Amino acid sequence: MSIYRTNVPRRAENRDYDAIYDCRDNATMFYWKNATEETMRSYVAQLEELEYTKHQELDNACIHSATYCKDQLVMHVYYLKRTAELRVIVQSDAVLPINDYDYKKVCDVAVTQLGTYNAPAVYVGMGYLIRLEDGTFVVIDGGQTPEYDAKLLYDTMLQQKPDGIDDIVITAWIVTHGHGDHCGVFIKFMDAYEDKVTVKMMIGNDASDLVYQSFVDGHGRWFDFNSANGKFGGCVHMKAHTGQQFRLPGVTLTVLYTHEDFFPAIMRACNDVNIVVDAVVKGEVAKAPVTAGETRFVFLADITEGNQNLIRMYGEHMRCDVMQIAHHGIGCPHYELYTLCHPSFAYWPCGTTVLEYKDGIRFQRPHIKYLVQTTEEIIHQANGSHTFVFERKDY
Repeated sequence: MSIYRTNVPRRAENRDYDAIYDCRDNATMFYWKNATEETMRSYVAQLEELEYTKHQELDNACIHSATYCKDQLVMHVYYLKRTAELRVIVQSDAVLPINDYDYKKVCDVAVTQLGTYNAPAVYVGMGYLIRLEDGTFVVIDGGQTPEYDAKLLYDTMLQQKPDGIDDIVITAWIVTHGHGDHCGVFIKFMDAYEDKVTVKMMIGNDASDLVYQSFVDGHGRWFDFNSANGKFGGCVHMKAHTGQQFRLPGVTLTVLYTHEDFFPAIMRACNDVNIVVDAVVKGEVAKAPVTAGETRFVFLADITEGNQNLIRMYGEHMRCDVMQIAHHGIGCPHYELYTLCHPSFAYWPCGTTVLEYKDGIRFQRPHIKYLVQTTEEIIHQANGSHTFVFERKDY
């Protein structure tokens, strides 16, 4: 349960917040509707007057965010320009997002959709692997609990690990939400590979018990994100918020959405308790250029009703080069979101059952049909792992 904060500013531009939200993990959010950017500036001015130190800031066409810290408190302030909402999240003993750091480039960036266990079902594991320029990795989910998926991830890292680097190091492991087909491999790794892999940070954002009680889909909490603390050689759990960035070697990850953005609406399904991130990679894709100089991946995970939040928050700024098809391509229609993303390539984490319906109803759904007609290629997980390798010509 989060603590109701009395020792932080609770007014912005001379007005009280409109609502308060328990974010879990000892974090609380204050919410202002009908706000302006001046509302955010007035709040930030109070933090600076109280001698909070700014750790990170992002200001683009859709969002202005800043993360501040003082003593044991971390304050994340972000203003959504398109929806005129201000959200301020305060958390005790929080882990800060990763800023730039010095490193030696030893390899090119590679982004892989893992060909996880090819079950004859729609619901299969979802897993992505990003090799960074320093030879470490980022994992997004990873797959289900079958031993096959855990071994596939481990073997893929062994294969992609640059020559001369002995240890497998995962700089960041993002668990989008607690369903078994997304967090299962992380749980398996804690049992089978903890002594073989170092994980520095596990990134996620789970919701409170009260939010879970509002679900109509019957799903409860399957995974305790805090169970990562201390594992894999000292892993720490980082609760990520919208607008925070992880500036990694050759790749910048940005959090686009968390369950906190669903508030003040009532969440009805566990799939919307997931984070959406993008990854912007510098360089060109070897042998198959997507965008010269920079390529943007968007990982939607299992977002369902929350896709409307993304539309309102970003609109045409969802445009990307590679998009992961949400929720395995089934369930809630995402036609408008996909037209805004308008990707050149689409990752489809799906089982063989989906592909068997290629000429049937499933491929005739408007959001899938749109991707079939407009993308250069839909890359199916059921066909095995697929890797984009990048070449930096400006390094």
